[in-house]
Amino acid sequence: MESKVVVINHGSHSLKIGLASDISPRIIPNFIARRRKTKTSVQNNNSNSNGLPSSNTIDKGLVMTQLESVKNAIRDYQATQQPIGNKIKIPTNNIVYNELNSMSNEKKKKKPISYVGSSTTPLEPLKYSEIDYCIGDDALEVSRDQENWICYQPISMGTFNVSREHSLRSLCDELVEMWKYAITRYLGIPSSDLSIYGCVYVVPDFYDRRELKEITSMILKQLPFTSMLLYQESVCHTFGASMSTQCVLVDIGHDKIQISCVDEGYLHQNSRITLKYGSNTQRKLLEYLLVNKSEIQKYYFPTNIFPDQQNGQTQKVPYYIKVFESLKHEYLNFQFENMKQQKVSLFKVQDPKNEKMLNIYRFNVEELYQLVAMSIFFPQLLLEFQKNQQTLLSQQQLTQDYEEIIEESSLLSQQDFPILNNSGFIKQQQQQQQQQSDRYSHLALDTAIYRSVMILLNERIDTKKKYMNNILVVGGGSQVAGFTDILKYRLQQTIENTVAPPTSTTTTILLSSDVGYYQNIRTDIDPTLMAWKGGAIIGCLESSKEIWITRNEYKNGENTSILRDKLPF
Repeated sequence: MESKVVVINHGSHSLKIGLASDISPRIIPNFIARRRKTKTSVQNNNSNSNGLPSSNTIDKGLVMTQLESVKNAIRDYQATQQPIGNKIKIPTNNIVYNELNSMSNEKKKKKPISYVGSSTTPLEPLKYSEIDYCIGDDALEVSRDQENWICYQPISMGTFNVSREHSLRSLCDELVEMWKYAITRYLGIPSSDLSIYGCVYVVPDFYDRRELKEITSMILKQLPFTSMLLYQESVCHTFGASMSTQCVLVDIGHDKIQISCVDEGYLHQNSRITLKYGSNTQRKLLEYLLVNKSEIQKYYFPTNIFPDQQNGQTQKVPYYIKVFESLKHEYLNFQFENMKQQKVSLFKVQDPKNEKMLNIYRFNVEELYQLVAMSIFFPQLLLEFQKNQQTLLSQQQLTQDYEEIIEESSLLSQQDFPILNNSGFIKQQQQQQQQQSDRYSHLALDTAIYRSVMILLNERIDTKKKYMNNILVVGGGSQVAGFTDILKYRLQQTIENTVAPPTSTTTTILLSSDVGYYQNIRTDIDPTLMAWKGGAIIGCLESSKEIWITRNEYKNGENTSILRDKLPF
């Protein structure tokens, strides 16, 4: 059965896709590239929202003030870790100023990477001059040629990236084509054979109900799979981690951070909090600190490496965004005791005029990587770099579905006692939960985790302590060295600084000693892949058969109410 189930987890950072029998999925960057029918000027090519906001919209004074707050927080943390007398001053090195070294020797050809558990057949490299469409790394590669190619992301903030250039209908068509392409090229399954396969689709915790219908229609009608299963991401994470107890799930994602309380496969709806910043926001901060030499002089970053830097177009080319993404992924850390040890950093970029040339650049570092890492606890700083990002689902998006309104009106007219129908009450609850999440979306990470646990309804304080003592941190942002230690410290400080109600006693409030991480987590699974792995496990469970939706039950889109009947959330 596992070999006949395709698992799809499509997030803002990447599309993770593979068979349930695979050890790990194919990871495909969340980019689509199409050849332009006619050449266009570089200035008009701005279909990517990953870049920095305009420098005119960034409050430089606020950024500098917040950076000073970050430095103070680091000093406070260092003071608690070791006595002042034991601190060692590390001599600094000279600054390397914008030196460019070129590697004239021919680059070694890269061997195609084959993920464990996926097809072992090497992929044939694409000849970009002969194709009009590509995805993932290939799309990033051609994105430098902005005159001939347009490159964009179909998913942003966990939802469809609808914009003036891309309507909902066109995005659905693009996603169908992207999934078909990925299944055929990376999994080796012809699209004509999908009618004998089932599909597990991992759904974000906050979802648009209309988008769920579109996804169901795409999977069962257009691809078409024979059956499908929808399951929420946080629950999939716990299955992937083999966690069977109560926990706080913290997902440090690309564009946002999701926090929720999960108990044995059940997601507490009212505990869901989504923060409007993520690891990609940190990448934007890193880029801002390095590139804006007029504001930040001391890093001496070589800004002349990008062909369109003089036109302010660098941040709109996904290929060059990879430079800052790789720096963030490789060097960000919370190792504050080593802040002065790494003085110089370097990176490599392919020469745009000579593919056989690899340019090496060096720049000053100092405390840069630690400042950017620590910014995850300072939302006011990060939110300055989210101003051009698609907003989270609005209350209306989450709750209003015109097909259901018509359908429920028809049902109510046939009932003798329509007032007993509870659909309005359910919608009201969903509205309140969305309003609550919006209210908390600008909180600091440690405060949001504490708030998620404390707003649990009808839970005893002992139960809340169990949640706080079993924190599961997943996502790409969780892999920064030293992150779990600093998060635990910040949570303990948050609890200690929280003023208890006058009627409370020491036995009825959380204590800083209650903070802890889940100890029996699987170490053989990448934290960025746990949701996909959990989806693969759920799809193979005997108990999940009842909530699979078949193509016959869906009736070619005429029976959308089957979603309401079978969805486990």
